[in-house]
Amino acid sequence: MPNNKRHTLKTIKNRDSMHPSSRKAFQLTRVVMRNDRLEQRARSKDSIGNPKIDRWLWFKFALDDSLPCANSEELHSLIDMYLSRNDEELEKLQSLRKDSKRPKSSRQDMLEALVKREHDEYSKGFELPDLQNPKNVKILRAWDGDKNSMARIKTKTVQNPSAIPLAPTAASTTNKDVMDITK
Repeated sequence: MPNNKRHTLKTIKNRDSMHPSSRKAFQLTRVVMRNDRLEQRARSKDSIGNPKIDRWLWFKFALDDSLPCANSEELHSLIDMYLSRNDEELEKLQSLRKDSKRPKSSRQDMLEALVKREHDEYSKGFELPDLQNPKNVKILRAWDGDKNSMARIKTKTVQNPSAIPLAPTAASTTNKDVMDITK
């Protein structure tokens, strides 16, 4: 009979009447320790959080409740507020470091990397819930932060308007191009 099956508290019989040094007692302690480890892993996964969920929740609470949806200008101002949310803490860490000539703290390194990554993402395309659609904003406001219900919310990729390359205009074409167009 194989000895590699997982035992649970239910499968171990006569738990109440066993000798403390018996095989059954050791088996019971292994089961209890495994359950504790699994619970601890589950708690640590819950505490880590999902950056995408955190971002969506930030925008959910940052959007003014009196507005049915945001226009493009308001959306970019919200994104700028989101990108600058860690600036105060970063400045504080930098000022502490300047006074004492210490090397950068791990928190400061992490914040600088986060700020750089988010700015790069904004220049390439920042994925957000679509705040310009009133129906989507209503769904977002009713959203409780559950990962499984994120699929109901439509997303939109928003780029930094100053990072988008402009298409060539007719005024910027050369005379040669104009001549080719007229032929």
